[in-house]
Amino acid sequence: MSSPSAEGTNADAEKGPAGNNPKAGRLTILTLEMLEEMAKDPEFEIQVTEYEITDRSKGDTLSNIIFTLQSSWFMLQCLACRVQGFNTSQLEWDHVHLVLR
Repeated sequence: MSSPSAEGTNADAEKGPAGNNPKAGRLTILTLEMLEEMAKDPEFEIQVTEYEITDRSKGDTLSNIIFTLQSSWFMLQCLACRVQGFNTSQLEWDHVHLVLR
């Protein structure tokens, strides 16, 4: 039979992967209050690389491309309606003016 220190104890298993903090393995939403409390700890360190930040910001470029394509298509439709003599609503023109700002 092995000693408890070699195999670990039930108390160690309840503590979770981070030792004394049973909530360390859980995911949660970080609130401002939580961040302020964590920042008071002298051992607090954010481990994020520049690559991770830029990798996650690629959605902005995609969003801008989609927005530009959709807006251009909408404006072309409005212009085509005008050229063909169809009426467009004030709401449609308000949207065009909003996009062009």
